[in-house]
Amino acid sequence: MRIAAEKGLPAAQIALGIYFLTGTGTVANAKDGFKWIATAAKSGDAGAQGILGELYLEGTGVKQSRKDALKWMYAAANQGDSDAQYGLGVVLAQGDDKTRNLGEAFKWYKRAAEAGNIDAQIEVGKAYMNGWGVAHDPGMAYGWFKPLAKGGNAFAQTQLGFIYLQGKVPGQSPASSSGIKCFYLASKQGNPDATTQFQRMARDNPGFAKAIIQADAMSVSNSMTQGEWGMPGISCE
Repeated sequence: MRIAAEKGLPAAQIALGIYFLTGTGTVANAKDGFKWIATAAKSGDAGAQGILGELYLEGTGVKQSRKDALKWMYAAANQGDSDAQYGLGVVLAQGDDKTRNLGEAFKWYKRAAEAGNIDAQIEVGKAYMNGWGVAHDPGMAYGWFKPLAKGGNAFAQTQLGFIYLQGKVPGQSPASSSGIKCFYLASKQGNPDATTQFQRMARDNPGFAKAIIQADAMSVSNSMTQGEWGMPGISCE
């Protein structure tokens, strides 16, 4: 790998840098790791630029510098690297009132989200839900959380439950059964907020909560014994 890196191959330079950073196959040396990542980054490799930004942010192998971290993260993000775009959003959303820029963070979260980055999609949903860097819009939050919830993401299921509970979904009332179903599904995955909400709603309507649990158990049993003829599982749509 060192031979390939010395010949100027960016992928090898990145790999060699990571070897030094992690101590893989050699003695860990953060400065050498930084050097090889920086070499690849300066050649224009977006992945290396994103990693270099993180090294500056953490002060790994180099003096910590938020300014330099942002410089390299922007370089990677502007090349369309969705991981770098998400990471840039995270950095821009952190810090104090002087350094935080929620509007700029949202812009990069959205770009990464549109490229398919799941973490960024969650952040876009949260931003719309809370009005972070964008106008408060539960309907837009619903649009981002729904496909993630359908895919089994517990956080998205929980947030969808709250949106249903608040009656913010067009055509749905706060009394909609969808909310408790979302909380149930997320609670099964250990989400504490969902567990609290499901238990609270179950106390108010124990019969319906019991029916949801029984229907879920039956759908699992049926799908195991009857394959494609099994009953559909519980959904929070």
